[in-house]
Amino acid sequence: MRLDLCSISDIFFKIDVSLGGGPSVFTTPLRAQSDLFVLGILLDWIPILYITLPVFIPIVEQMGWDPLRLALLVVVCLQTS
Repeated sequence: MRLDLCSISDIFFKIDVSLGGGPSVFTTPLRAQSDLFVLGILLDWIPILYITLPVFIPIVEQMGWDPLRLALLVVVCLQTS
């Protein structure tokens, strides 16, 4: 089975639909972590920050998260990948 970024996003989309529709507070961090982990395999950490932070920051602000939570999520994922 080929596991790539599209199939991971499809898994989280199915979870979101089963929980009641749009993106949820439970699957959004998992989706962000999986995206960061896959990108960490392919790129260095500086390009990953330039690519993902402009996408994740508005989502985090809209969900009402503390920006420190996003920073910790990004740092941990980039260190493990």
